[in-house]
Amino acid sequence: LRKAGIKVWMLTGDKVETAVCIARSTKLVDRSQQILHITGTSATMLVPQFDDFAASAASTDSGIAIVIDGSTLAVCLSELQDRFV
Repeated sequence: LRKAGIKVWMLTGDKVETAVCIARSTKLVDRSQQILHITGTSATMLVPQFDDFAASAASTDSGIAIVIDGSTLAVCLSELQDRFV
């Protein structure tokens, strides 16, 4: 899927660390890929993290994976739809 340029969302009910292990073991995320953890309870906290992600993504060829916990995902979907989806 990565080679085809298809973006995949993996949603789990697991802890963040477990989700990262699952993503790596299923090869959704390559061992050489950077994983960026985004967490926050408000748009003010999240916008700089998304800016960092965009800068990192532009400067790497191996791709970057994002890991977001449930409460952060809720903020992203309610307050940052234009930047997140």
